[in-house]
Amino acid sequence: MPKKSMLPGKTRLAAKIIKMLSLIWIIPCVIIAALWIKGRIEFVYDSFEKDSAAALQNLRIETASNAARIDTSASSALSQREFVRFCTSDMDADGLQLVKFSQNELKTIRSIFQSNDIIEEASFFFDNPQIHEIWPTIYRLDRLKNTPFDEIIPSGQSAVYAVEDGEVYGCYRIYLDITPVGLLRLRLDSDKFFSGFSNANAASCLLAANGELFSNEENLFSAEELQAVLTDSPDTPSRSTYQAVLEKDGRSYLVRYSWLELLNAWAVVYEDQADLLQPVYQMGASVLAVMLLGMCVIWVLVQYVCQSMLKRLALLEKKMLAVQSGNLDIRIPERENGGDELDTLSKSFNGMLDRMQQLVDENIQRGLAVKQAELDALQSQINSHFLYNALESIRMLSEVHGDTEVAETVFSLGSLMRYHMKWKTKTVTLSEELDCIDRYIFFMSASNGTEIRLESTLPREVLYTEIPKLSIQPLVENAIVHGMPADSRRIVITLKCRQEDGLLILSVTDNGIGIAPERLHEIQCALNGSGTGNIRSGKNGIGVVNVHQRIQLMYGEACGLRFISCEGLGTSVEVRIPARQDALGGW
Repeated sequence: MPKKSMLPGKTRLAAKIIKMLSLIWIIPCVIIAALWIKGRIEFVYDSFEKDSAAALQNLRIETASNAARIDTSASSALSQREFVRFCTSDMDADGLQLVKFSQNELKTIRSIFQSNDIIEEASFFFDNPQIHEIWPTIYRLDRLKNTPFDEIIPSGQSAVYAVEDGEVYGCYRIYLDITPVGLLRLRLDSDKFFSGFSNANAASCLLAANGELFSNEENLFSAEELQAVLTDSPDTPSRSTYQAVLEKDGRSYLVRYSWLELLNAWAVVYEDQADLLQPVYQMGASVLAVMLLGMCVIWVLVQYVCQSMLKRLALLEKKMLAVQSGNLDIRIPERENGGDELDTLSKSFNGMLDRMQQLVDENIQRGLAVKQAELDALQSQINSHFLYNALESIRMLSEVHGDTEVAETVFSLGSLMRYHMKWKTKTVTLSEELDCIDRYIFFMSASNGTEIRLESTLPREVLYTEIPKLSIQPLVENAIVHGMPADSRRIVITLKCRQEDGLLILSVTDNGIGIAPERLHEIQCALNGSGTGNIRSGKNGIGVVNVHQRIQLMYGEACGLRFISCEGLGTSVEVRIPARQDALGGW
């Protein structure tokens, strides 16, 4: 609004000055420049006051929010009673218990803190001389003697945050029932914990009550210099924001500071007054020069701006309002040789709309692919509750008559139907998919009289990897239905995995009859999107192309299926998904 109101004023002033003698219009130009500089100086000081107050308040809010996240993680860890109970027990009693403790309770504690990116290190200190310090997490409490963390939590409190040796810590008492048994010390990522500092335009630091000075960058002042200014603050600090002026090396600095109860420290923001005012003086000189040298052409330029730029801005506003109403097909006409800010804004706006439309289409395709898999699987579901009950009745009747083989076959069939028909989530663990494959092989072996052997060399940690549901089982079914030799009725299917270029590659390999070259070419074309139809895997309705598309929609085009086959020698299908370290175990 200020620019719109000033523009016509300058236009009228320029038109009058152009018609007057050159000696007359110099005086108002100088007065305007002086008033503008004065106003800008006041504005700079007001802006610094508001920005620094907002930065301090933002730091307070973000610090409290981050502390709440840390408290949640700490509370979750301290509520693990079995962990605390074991750490306060005699660890020499049973070595097997140490192994179980490491694989269960300790792993749970580590996963709790690993999920919080603010926590860099968690250390438990227990008042238990029988503790084995074999893990870089659990220590004896006497390690804290003669350190700043000895008696760091005041009496009557259970948690405290502190700044020590340039590091930020959160400390919590550990209780077993109502008895204090130790201390939990969390070393925090200072950059993330004090993320509000990065949002401040001015230099900032933190001065703790114990004299520790913390800053994410090189600090201009020492702790003693800041303490000399802060001594003028009230004896009982509040959440108010205080202001002071600090002199150093012949330069004056504006200082704004506020008390942070959470950290028992002062948050300080400061700025060199000369640096604050330098842009104002420079801009004032530039404005004065422009006014003196360009007054003769302002009238012409204003006419051009009003007829050209403002017209394009109005068009841009109109298009944005149309998009706000939900019309994503709107586009702003782009000039062929345009290169100013409005042209850049128009191109960016059109690019944003294109990207939004692409994301909408991708989400629709992703949803359609998943729904198609669900619908294909549900085509065989006719009165599912009746079928489940009927199968369960057959199984129980078979057990009553002692026919356990039929009972186990019917149970496998029922389990397969439930797995195929229930889509509560889009992904399952590889272990769950393998359970489905085992039940399928058992059922096919029992019902068709074939000999099917599944050999798996998958490491145990890979079994917890998340994969799209029904992405491996259709490939195994495809190997049995289409790869089974007719003469021998025997087939061996091997599951292997390897990591390559950040991808986890799961291979399903059989020693069956293989795929004819023409058919293999059709499959490859369908996977590349150049085929005309879907390639079915077995008889369950989940197509190979559907599996390939779901993997690519979920993980990107670098992932998906790859077929390798030689007629008469067998087939290998590779499933490529990201090798996520969080799904492979470890800290």
